[in-house]
Amino acid sequence: MDVNEYTLIKDYLRNYGGHFAKIIKINKIKNILMFFNNEQNLFKATYESSMNEDLGKGLHIKEQDEIIRRDGSFKKPRYRKTIDRNALPPSEDEQFEDALSGLKISVVSPMHADQGSSRKI
Repeated sequence: MDVNEYTLIKDYLRNYGGHFAKIIKINKIKNILMFFNNEQNLFKATYESSMNEDLGKGLHIKEQDEIIRRDGSFKKPRYRKTIDRNALPPSEDEQFEDALSGLKISVVSPMHADQGSSRKI
C-alpha cells in the first residue's frame, strides 16, 4: 500500500468515523471497505456521505454475505436448497443465539484507479 492510499484511508476514517478500513481490488477496481463499531455510526456515516457527495456517489451499505459484482452492485449468493429429512428444528437456545449474532454490516466505497483519491459509487 503506497502513501497515497494510506492518506486516503485516514481521510475516510476521519471524515466518517469508521473503526478501520482496507482497500480491496475487484475486477481491476479498487474499493475501500470500511468497518464500523455499531449500526448508529454506520447509518450516521452513510447519511453524511449522501448529504456531502453527489447523488449516487456516497457510501453504500454491504451486508456480510453479499458479493460485489463486476459492475459494482451487490448481490446475495444463491444457495442450493436441500431438504434434510432427519434434521431437528433448532432449539430455543439456538434460536436465541442466532438472534443475538445479528447481521454484520460494512460499507464499501469504490475509487477510480486512475485518480486515486476520487470516489465512484
